[in-house]
Amino acid sequence: MRKILFVVVGAAMIVFSQGAPAFACDCNKNAEQSSSCQGAQACEQHRQEAVKAQDSASALQGQAVKPVMVGNKICPVMGGKIAEGTNITYEYKEKIYSFCCGGCPDIFKNDPEKYSKIADDEVASNKLN
Repeated sequence: MRKILFVVVGAAMIVFSQGAPAFACDCNKNAEQSSSCQGAQACEQHRQEAVKAQDSASALQGQAVKPVMVGNKICPVMGGKIAEGTNITYEYKEKIYSFCCGGCPDIFKNDPEKYSKIADDEVASNKLN
């Protein structure tokens, strides 16, 4: 039984190594893209694209994303105007939010989605005016 299995597997390997028919694609794309593959040449092109995409992703992982200042002038926690020269900030999701006093960042951390939305809405409304 083993000999028959080895012969069948060996024969299949020989057949497919001679050039894959249009319906057989080993390009590691999803099924929808693979079904449109036109043989070995297209598979090689897909493989090269995948390698380039992986190299690009690896290069980006080594780079730190710089956070940006939101530019809010109103404290999202207390609702008061932030005095000029006050440098109390907290970074959340690559954005830096400003606050009126030292206690506000701790409150912000308890519900960052709520307070970041308040600050983002304030900045957006100032841009509209």
